[in-house]
Amino acid sequence: MLIHDLRSGCRGNLGEMKAQVERGTELQERIERAVLKGTNLKRRLMRRLMSKERFINAEDTIKYGMADTIIDDIDQISKTRK
Repeated sequence: MLIHDLRSGCRGNLGEMKAQVERGTELQERIERAVLKGTNLKRRLMRRLMSKERFINAEDTIKYGMADTIIDDIDQISKTRK
C-alpha cells in the first residue's frame, strides 16, 4: 500500500495561493482523521509514515489495521465478496 501526505500545486495570485493552501491544509486534516479512525495507528506514527511517500508491505498493513486480510490466491477474492 502506498501512503503519503496530500500532494497539490498552487498557481495564481498570492490570495488565491493562500486559499489553496488553506483548503489543502483542511483536506490533509480530514485525511488524517479518516486514517486514524479507520486504523489502529497513533497520530505520531501516522504522520511519520505519511511524511514521505512510502510503500507499506502487506503484513504491516494488517498490523496497522489498514487491511483485514492478505489475499494470496485469486480464488479468495470471490469468497471475500459473498
